[in-house]
Amino acid sequence: MKTSKQVKLWMTCISIIVLGTAGFATLNVCVTNSPYNAKPGDGGDDSAAFSSALTSIVSGGGGTLAVPAGKYTFSSRKAIDLKGATVAIAGSGKGVSRLECTNAAGIWWFNNTANANQLSISNLSFIAAYGGGRSSGTAIQINHSSLCSTAVTNLRMEHVGFNVAAKGDYFSKHIYTSYLQSPVFIDVLIVGSTNSESGFRINYGNNAYFNNCYCWSAGLGFTLSNYKGCVFFDRCNAVGNNTGFDVSAIAAGYCTADLLQVHANTRTNNIMIKNADEVDIVNAASYVDAVVTPFTDFIIDNCGTVNISGCSFHAPYDPIRTNICLKGSAPGAKTVKHNIFNTCFGWSTNSMENPDPAYLAAVAPYCVNGKINSDVTPMSGVTGVENIDTPDFDH
Repeated sequence: MKTSKQVKLWMTCISIIVLGTAGFATLNVCVTNSPYNAKPGDGGDDSAAFSSALTSIVSGGGGTLAVPAGKYTFSSRKAIDLKGATVAIAGSGKGVSRLECTNAAGIWWFNNTANANQLSISNLSFIAAYGGGRSSGTAIQINHSSLCSTAVTNLRMEHVGFNVAAKGDYFSKHIYTSYLQSPVFIDVLIVGSTNSESGFRINYGNNAYFNNCYCWSAGLGFTLSNYKGCVFFDRCNAVGNNTGFDVSAIAAGYCTADLLQVHANTRTNNIMIKNADEVDIVNAASYVDAVVTPFTDFIIDNCGTVNISGCSFHAPYDPIRTNICLKGSAPGAKTVKHNIFNTCFGWSTNSMENPDPAYLAAVAPYCVNGKINSDVTPMSGVTGVENIDTPDFDH
């Protein structure tokens, strides 16, 4: 049951999702038309054409920049000030309209100087292509270091991909922002590398909605710091990151974190929530490929009301792995129930009828009647513990 305060936050978030980019100005510009004349596929630098087109839209009070199919080269990063305008950048499809970064700085820095900026990016792919195993910088940056909270931006990103041109290429940061108001991410795919610092990174924001998003192999997957409002992840995936989902609430604001049907398979911990007033993690799937360093699936630190239910924690288990860690002194009911700890059979067999004897022998010292010690630490104050220990039956 959601509290009245959480319902109000949800209504705010849902209104952003439904309204989307309604109210955009009517100015429509195509980046390949005169006087901009971007030429996809010719290998020449198209960054100036995009910058000029976006400047025209901002000067006209807002509108839409159309990006036809093709490969566009960015030999330099461009700074764009939206100046409070409402701007949409619309490609012809993810993987169809491609912006290739061949420099070390990145593609766009929206260093907005006014409040109430609205930016929509859809049906585009951003490609790291500097070459030589070098970083292509920050794909999209939205912030203004000196104005901070007086330059708030609403961002909607839908059907957008981040990828690499060749093995060894990478963006250091993919989406790097501050002071976003109710951002919406739908079908955003980030393919990073072990050299990438972050995938989705938002500092100082209010409300956020992620649907069907994916982040692979960046150090930080989904990271929201100094946050408040309603944060919702629906069917999102974090794979190969150091930390998958990380939400850290700011003390001055009310924050709720809902993670529904998320999937995480990372190197250090899959989900970390700090200082949130309400946390719901429901039907999540938590994996780790190999436990080589201390690993914790879920860390819930100093949060109020917590509900972890219907989640599955998949093999392998190791004495240095903890499935759920609840800590801190924040008041509120802590409920951990109907979860499945798949810890007693080998990944290759996954059946009650044919367990892996070698694996059973390896985990035997850490099992008590089929239940791993310290599945939940600490247990004090936790109610509704009705969990199941079973082989990995659903694969």
